[in-house]
Amino acid sequence: MDKLKDGGGGGVWRASEADLDLHIKKKELQLHCKRRTRGVEQTRSLIDNLLSSFSSESGKDTMGIPVLDADLADQIWDEQKRHLACIQDLEGKNLYTQIRTIKKGGIELPVYRCARGSVSLESFHNHIVRFIPGTVANDSHFQAYLLEGILQWNKDREQAAQGRESGHFYNSAVQLELNRASAQVYGEPIDPSFHPPLRYTGEMIGVEYLYSQTGRRHQGGRRRGR
Repeated sequence: MDKLKDGGGGGVWRASEADLDLHIKKKELQLHCKRRTRGVEQTRSLIDNLLSSFSSESGKDTMGIPVLDADLADQIWDEQKRHLACIQDLEGKNLYTQIRTIKKGGIELPVYRCARGSVSLESFHNHIVRFIPGTVANDSHFQAYLLEGILQWNKDREQAAQGRESGHFYNSAVQLELNRASAQVYGEPIDPSFHPPLRYTGEMIGVEYLYSQTGRRHQGGRRRGR
């Protein structure tokens, strides 16, 4: 730290940038900074380097026993690396909502809430239990419950990010028609914040994704719902 002289012969300590970096905690940075994922290629490279370091001599404990089973780790990584694109942030999608500001050192700092995180994920898992009734359903019914529940979840999160309470109305086709009729009659949509669903791009989810991975086809039989 540098010591600045004041008029009274004393001094005030001024922290350097390096000192500040040492004392600012990660949780504090998370409140005021927006972050993005690194992209598929860089994420793959970083994980490859991490696994390589554990496969070398330095990847052994004090008794000389390897921390990882290299062959098993490589097998799992070869299987899982195709999912890297699934954990990346979507381009043009804002995951942060400013909820308030606080003043530190005479500077007004924004405080953000991020949609990405374990709390949101755990809430989604609780939501799944509620929107899929029972424990047994055939694959078609399970898929219908899943898609309907995800639609409700996304709609509620969108309205929460806009600071609005959920209206518990999720039929986008009806909402689109209401906006069209309102614009035609009154000159403006009844709900200006409503955006129709994006065009389907061919991604698979739930039972459909499971079948694509296992090669199994829909048989119409009953299966465990979760």
